[in-house]
Amino acid sequence: MVYEYLSRELGEEFVEAEVEVAFDGNSVTVSVEAGAGALVDEDRLREIVDKAAELGITVADLVKEGAVQPSDDRRHVLREALKRIRESA
Repeated sequence: MVYEYLSRELGEEFVEAEVEVAFDGNSVTVSVEAGAGALVDEDRLREIVDKAAELGITVADLVKEGAVQPSDDRRHVLREALKRIRESA
């Protein structure tokens, strides 16, 4: 989902992404690195990468809590994650 988010946000300027997820039994860590074409401002790229990492953590938390299942429809999972992000803002 994180990769798809990056791809959608950056469009044709999306070059590459590396997403690492770690779970230590209590917490989830999501690390996102992304590359984009020269037309994407560094600040904008950082903002998109930060939001992608937040999305990844939220999805992982939802799965961990049993609020969504990995087999659920991707749109449903995305809606639930974005809803939680909005509520926490």
